[in-house]
Amino acid sequence: VHDRAGGNSRLDGLQAAILSVKLNRLDDWNSRRREASALYRKLLDGTTCQLTRSDPRASSVHHLEVIRVPDRDTVLADLDSHGIGWGLHYPIPVHRQPPFAGLQPGPLPVAETSAMEIVSLPMYPTIHPNEVERVCEAIDAATDRTRR
Repeated sequence: VHDRAGGNSRLDGLQAAILSVKLNRLDDWNSRRREASALYRKLLDGTTCQLTRSDPRASSVHHLEVIRVPDRDTVLADLDSHGIGWGLHYPIPVHRQPPFAGLQPGPLPVAETSAMEIVSLPMYPTIHPNEVERVCEAIDAATDRTRR
């Protein structure tokens, strides 16, 4: 929950020095994330999950691997029971955050539904294909139960 609108800030010298070292690894890390995302897409094809779409003219870095699932609580419980981490990066739509409350011109049902259905899956440059498979197996089992 945000109580005020964000701002822009600058890096200090120490942060910039650390990031300049990490910058040398960025292309490799992005490539590994793309590979993990492609595997997620392949393994979750045919499930009730909706993965975010990327513009084919662009090359996403897949900082987050966000899916939409109709029964998020069931999926999260299954991920928890398998010891698999997850995130809710956008649990409250922006228009319901205190700094923006009252600014929307009317109901925003897509934003509301999205906030109730999205979950961020494990995604980092060193994620192993076996880990992606394990996540997808847990999601598939959870979504299979909700389809019945």
